[in-house]
Amino acid sequence: MRTPTHTSMNTSWAQTKLQLRRLIPVYIATGVCLASVFIQSPVFLFLPASIENGNLTTGNIIFLLPLLAAILIPARNLCKTLNLGAQRADFFWGCIPVYVILAAGSALFAICGT
Repeated sequence: MRTPTHTSMNTSWAQTKLQLRRLIPVYIATGVCLASVFIQSPVFLFLPASIENGNLTTGNIIFLLPLLAAILIPARNLCKTLNLGAQRADFFWGCIPVYVILAAGSALFAICGT
């Protein structure tokens, strides 16, 4: 039976930097959603006024970034990181600052951008 180990801040910080580098699919998916918002705006100008449109602002779409990150970070990176010799606790402690940074950034964008 293994004894519980404490995570060090150095390994958690290294995991945080690693997770931020591997978020390219999340950035791409959010960029596609933002592009669809910018494309739908001119399209709704040509629609008749009688049609009800459910237009989403970019501030609402940008909240997909932390949600997609919370799904894709563990799905893509956990096995790779564990195979490289990291501990599971270090991985998840490293994910927490990534989620905080993405949530704060998307909240600031929603407040300032809209």
